[in-house]
Amino acid sequence: MMRTSLVIVLAAALCAGCQKDRKGGAQAGAAKVQAVPVKVAAIERGKIRITLRYPGELKAPETVEVASEVGGRLEAVTVRMGQQVKPGQLLVRVDDAQLRSQLQEARAALLVARSSLKRAQVEDQTTATEAKRKASLAKRDLITRQEMDNVTSRRDTAAASLAVAQAQVSQAQARVGLLEKQLRDTRIRSPFAGWVQARHLDPGAVVNPGTAVLQLVRKSPIVVRFKVGERHIGKIRRRLAGGSLPVQIHVDAYPKEPFTGTVVRVAPALDAASRTVAVEAELPNDDGRLMPGMFCRVTLDLGESEGTLLLPLRALVTRSSGGQEGVGKVYVVQGGRAKLVQVQLGAEEAPTGPGQEQGERGEVLAGLTEGQQVVVEGQDGLEDGVALEVVGRVGANP
Repeated sequence: MMRTSLVIVLAAALCAGCQKDRKGGAQAGAAKVQAVPVKVAAIERGKIRITLRYPGELKAPETVEVASEVGGRLEAVTVRMGQQVKPGQLLVRVDDAQLRSQLQEARAALLVARSSLKRAQVEDQTTATEAKRKASLAKRDLITRQEMDNVTSRRDTAAASLAVAQAQVSQAQARVGLLEKQLRDTRIRSPFAGWVQARHLDPGAVVNPGTAVLQLVRKSPIVVRFKVGERHIGKIRRRLAGGSLPVQIHVDAYPKEPFTGTVVRVAPALDAASRTVAVEAELPNDDGRLMPGMFCRVTLDLGESEGTLLLPLRALVTRSSGGQEGVGKVYVVQGGRAKLVQVQLGAEEAPTGPGQEQGERGEVLAGLTEGQQVVVEGQDGLEDGVALEVVGRVGANP
């Protein structure tokens, strides 16, 4: 009996020791978990200059296939790919020997037709005069009915011959005009100032009417095409109605050099799939450095907007491609802990310093409310639910 009591006392002592050890271990673990120091900023309303950024593509305002309108052998192609051309510059010569011979023959036929016309005019005038005189005699019964019928017949025949001669002259003139045009078409000239995009054929090749020999592109002014969300299309149209709307683009080929142009066209309807509207701007490109097919980054300044819910952009942990009217994620302070929240982003302000790719603040369309605290420093490595220690506050609306 005494042995049993001793065993029970020892077991109780061991259990008490284990509970004490577990409690001490938990306290030690809690001491090791420290709150993450962060700086925060409050979501506030304020004034922002609306700057929209979109991806765009450069396009040529005009691209033409230079084709021969006559058949024959190419005598010369005076330009090559990449060469700049001026309006009216000679580009292609087609052998014209056969056309010159045909034109000479047609001009001779025209001379013959005109001679025939003169004879027909004389004959028509003579028979008409005779018929008039005979008609006067017939009224006084000085000639027979048969004589009068003969005169009338000769007059009608002469008039018909005159009509045929006039038609032959017109036909011969048309033939000469056609051959003269075909002869001019053997010399193909540039319709505008541009560049040779491609050269399809070389001298010596035989072409038919409609055969493309060169491809020309006009590159100035060059067109940039991009798509704008329907939320801002009203502002763009109002700015266009009130005057010009400047646009600035950046291309990878010249990363430190912005190019400035003007919005010129807005599509009349939205793309039902993306809910966006196509917009085109034109930029001067006299030196041809901007090339059709280049991708670019487009910046539009739509002026200031007041009472906008503002987010410091450095609070963003992630953001959609381009960050324009997309979504991003930020950490907000909730009950002393970090909570990852998805935010719908609108416009953002323009960069204020050299080398900056974006401004400091952006427009919040959904996901945050005024007064909420977002983490702006120390968010790297944060996880949802981690305890936070606020060590500083930054104004969101400087």
